[in-house]
Amino acid sequence: MLHDPGRAVLAAARRAALDADAPLLLAVSGGLDSMVLLHAMAAVARARVAVVATFDHGTGPAATAAATHVAREASALGLPVVVGRQAR
Repeated sequence: MLHDPGRAVLAAARRAALDADAPLLLAVSGGLDSMVLLHAMAAVARARVAVVATFDHGTGPAATAAATHVAREASALGLPVVVGRQAR
């Protein structure tokens, strides 16, 4: 049986005694693990995802590309997204 990261996050939230209906903020870096989490949570708990947050650290084109990728994916999944940016 495959591991379901979305359900695992919800189970961890229950173990932490978080309200079962509390909205969730997903912090997504753009790496493989966080992108899997983004898609899994969109599939199993879309209504609980209040916002997807990502941050462009301003360290170069790769950081900007990662933040842009997260924003596009979250938007394509119909999830609200905020992108923070390092002041330059």
